[in-house]
Amino acid sequence: MPDDEAETFELYLHHVYNNEFACILASLPAAEVLRCERYNLAKLYVLCEKLQYTTEALVTSIYKVRADGQ
Repeated sequence: MPDDEAETFELYLHHVYNNEFACILASLPAAEVLRCERYNLAKLYVLCEKLQYTTEALVTSIYKVRADGQ
């Protein structure tokens, strides 16, 4: 989709083929890693909604990252 970043689509394809969510992160400080994971999962959720491909696993992953960061 034109409005979505290629990185987000890569995360989506990774999930479709591997049944897992992998955040693509460069070498970042620990505080930034959590923020990037949250942001990437949120963008992935929006893409999945557009594609009508929302899974329970994605929602669970979002809550898990949120709980880990509190």
